[in-house]
Amino acid sequence: HKADRKRKERRVMYCPTFFRAHSSNPGETMGEPIHMDFTLRVAEALMRLPIDLVLKPHPQAVSPDGRHYTQDVARVSYEKFEDIMDDVDIFIFDVINSTTFWEAVCTQDEVILINLGSIPMDDDIMRMLKRRCTVLDTEYDEAGKPQIDLQFLEQAIMAPAHSADPTEFRRLLAHDE
Repeated sequence: HKADRKRKERRVMYCPTFFRAHSSNPGETMGEPIHMDFTLRVAEALMRLPIDLVLKPHPQAVSPDGRHYTQDVARVSYEKFEDIMDDVDIFIFDVINSTTFWEAVCTQDEVILINLGSIPMDDDIMRMLKRRCTVLDTEYDEAGKPQIDLQFLEQAIMAPAHSADPTEFRRLLAHDE
């Protein structure tokens, strides 16, 4: 657990959405090559930071030979998310329609959401997400590739650690009043 760790670097887990052949995250509108390029660019940028980075792909994103396309760029964990999430300081997601995203926002750990804009959200949901997460918006270039300000991503990761309040999401997901 976190209290037992002696390392100085914060452990950051990047959980990109999944694509593999003809299978993708429901609601995803971006093509597989474009999203793969985005994921690799983010992973490469994260590798330049003084953090302990682990990529956690969706189990369906692993190819038949057991590899994930990012494993040549960063360390990839194939363990169950629930088995390793307690040892993470910051979670990074690029999609909200994922079980792991909702599990992460129910922790007190920091969550960064890279908003690719592929899933429409009403203003109330976006305000709720911004209260709980650091939300980084993307813009699309003339080639249709999502671009993120990597300096903002670095600032969000390197900012002093803080405990987030998951109460609002826990109430929502547990239907508590």
